[in-house]
Amino acid sequence: MSETILEGIGEILTVVRLKLPPQLRRSLACTNIIENMMGTIRRVCRNETHWRNAAMALHWTGAAIQEAAKGFRRLKAHKQLPALQAALRAIQTQQDADRGVAPEAVAA
Repeated sequence: MSETILEGIGEILTVVRLKLPPQLRRSLACTNIIENMMGTIRRVCRNETHWRNAAMALHWTGAAIQEAAKGFRRLKAHKQLPALQAALRAIQTQQDADRGVAPEAVAA
C-alpha cells in the first residue's frame, strides 16, 4: 500500500463510517482543499524570515488565509452539510453516553 493511502486511511474510514451521502463523502475524503490553502500560506509567508513574536506569525498566517480565501470555491456538496452536522452530533452523543456524561452537562 502506498504511503499516501496509509497516511489518510483513518480519515477516509471515518468519513465512510459517518454514512454520509456519496458526493459529500468524496469531497471530505480529499485533502486538496487543505493542501491548496497550506501552499498559499507558504507562498505568502516565505519572504518573512524574522518573526518577532507569535502574534506576528498569527498576523501573517491570517493574511495568507484571507489571500487563499479569494480562490475558494463552494463545496459541490454544500447542501449536504446538515447531514455531516447531524452525523457528528450523533457520534458526540454516543461518545458522551459511553463516558456517562449527562446530556445536560454537555456544552452547547
